[in-house]
Amino acid sequence: MGIFLGTYVPELGMSPDSEICHTFVYRWLIANGNFTGDYPDPLQNISSVEAERFFFPDMGLPARVGGEVQVRENSVIGFWDHGGVLQHTMLAITPTSWVGANNTGCFGVQGGRTQINDVDEFVNGPRSHFGWVDDDNGWQGQYQGLTVTYRDLPRRAF
Repeated sequence: MGIFLGTYVPELGMSPDSEICHTFVYRWLIANGNFTGDYPDPLQNISSVEAERFFFPDMGLPARVGGEVQVRENSVIGFWDHGGVLQHTMLAITPTSWVGANNTGCFGVQGGRTQINDVDEFVNGPRSHFGWVDDDNGWQGQYQGLTVTYRDLPRRAF
């Protein structure tokens, strides 16, 4: 799984399962030409602090309003804890088809890269603890409730 929105991003080194979500999005932005100049090494995992600074100079817009997904194709998606700290990032292939790496804590799927074909299929119910909470912008992850936002692809020269 290496081409997303027409941009090829090779797996991360010898152990592709070690690629974390923020690093996958970061590497895609570099390959897509959104980040230019002397950027930090794309073969090293970046921290959530760096990801916030690079992807979300503000928290972005609510991903869901009144039960309707607002995300646009070609957006970066962020999952935030209640303290306002970025926990997870993904790319929007379509408004409801999102791709990311290490989606274990937000979707309960394996490590490595995974495309979630319809985020609305994840239902927070008696047999699942992943998915939208009611009609608001809350998402129930594996360990905590999260707020989901999106923003247009950032551009940056380092």
